[in-house]
Amino acid sequence: HARAMSAIARRLVLRTGRAATSCCRPRFMCTDQEAIPPSRRQLSKLALASAIPFVGFGIADNGIMILAGDKIDLTLGEKLGWSTLAAAGFGNTISDVAGLWIGEYIE
Repeated sequence: HARAMSAIARRLVLRTGRAATSCCRPRFMCTDQEAIPPSRRQLSKLALASAIPFVGFGIADNGIMILAGDKIDLTLGEKLGWSTLAAAGFGNTISDVAGLWIGEYIE
């Protein structure tokens, strides 16, 4: 088995002029050609496709935080004498927990 591998490595070095370490890589990685950089249009499409889920999650997360904070402020805040900032903090906690559940659905 070792002789067969060394013969393969020798043929690879003779054919490509590279060290034999590249024979362990997947076939698509063993090329002599340089990678073509993406065009500006391709990068713009990738940026847009990556940004949309973040914007959707931000809208949902902030909406839940505002609604939960307002409801807590009007109910528990008045009964227990909490400040508006404390109600907002609890609303943020509820929004964070809800964000863990809805994050996958928005993406």
